[in-house]
Amino acid sequence: MIMMDMLKMFGKMKDLQKKTEEMKVIMQNTTATGESGAGMVKIVVNGQKKVQSMIIDPILMTEDKKMLEDLTVAAVNMAIKNVEEKIKVTLKNNYKDILNHLPIDLENLF
Repeated sequence: MIMMDMLKMFGKMKDLQKKTEEMKVIMQNTTATGESGAGMVKIVVNGQKKVQSMIIDPILMTEDKKMLEDLTVAAVNMAIKNVEEKIKVTLKNNYKDILNHLPIDLENLF
């Protein structure tokens, strides 16, 4: 009986490990965009909060340096906020069976 319980537990641990790897892939592949300056600065980040790309309207290159810096910061922050929300929704939809059994507050995960 104890051996069967241990085998079940190891099976569940293997499933959890597989799901964890799946979540990592989802986070790597999920992207979101943040924009500022009416779309003059666009930043794309992935679920690991790594910047994937940045597009700056050429007109900003002739503008005030401080304004460009502020717009870039705003776009990065928006992209991070957007990707966090996408990840929360994805995790809730795809992994609620696991997450319900773990002491994780998904709303405050990020």
